[in-house]
Amino acid sequence: MKVSILVLVLIFISSSVLAQSNVSQTLTNMSNAHISEIAAGGINATLGSYVQSPFIFVNMNYTNFSNTYYGRSGVIAALENLTSYGTPYTFYIRNSSVIGINSTDYSVNRDVWFVSNNQTTALFIPYSATYVYSNGSWLIYAEWFGTNSDAGIATPATQLPANLTTTTVQTTVSSINTTTIATPTTLLYTIPGQNGTQNSTATGTGSGQSPSLLIIIGAILAIGIVILYILTVRKKS
Repeated sequence: MKVSILVLVLIFISSSVLAQSNVSQTLTNMSNAHISEIAAGGINATLGSYVQSPFIFVNMNYTNFSNTYYGRSGVIAALENLTSYGTPYTFYIRNSSVIGINSTDYSVNRDVWFVSNNQTTALFIPYSATYVYSNGSWLIYAEWFGTNSDAGIATPATQLPANLTTTTVQTTVSSINTTTIATPTTLLYTIPGQNGTQNSTATGTGSGQSPSLLIIIGAILAIGIVILYILTVRKKS
């Protein structure tokens, strides 16, 4: 009886781990595609990534468009400002993590560099998007390009770090040079508060659980279930 209960517990845990892995990978891929559309200057193409009335907060030093934006018109205005330095951008992603807020809300956090097509300007942006699962799809409910405590910055592109270790990210926009930089991070961005702050409803330290690591853990748990099942059958016989 005890073995059977343990098998059920392991089944539940492994299912949860694999589900978390799938969500993390899905949202990472969606975020990569979303950022690539912004980098390409495809503002209208990004609109399908948002709920009907999204919240966007922008805090960028050395620019004149730091503001809070609301709704679809706000999305267009915010992204037009962000892409005004010249697209298509080459972009880089680092410190990427996916943090669960609850079963239907996840926060995708990363630092993003956008480098203008004439390589004169770079935007360094502490970026976050809160995805909500609604009507069978994941959509962005809130998005931050910098926060009150951690502003983005517009800087000459020549000041980009020269020693970046890079890994290619697959995106739907083949003309964009996309790079991800895998380094540890500690980030927490959740649902929007007033004046671009975040109301903390979840905590996370480090780069978040890697989807591949979660798959390995799930596989180990599945093997454990099989072994326990065999032991249970032998004990009954």
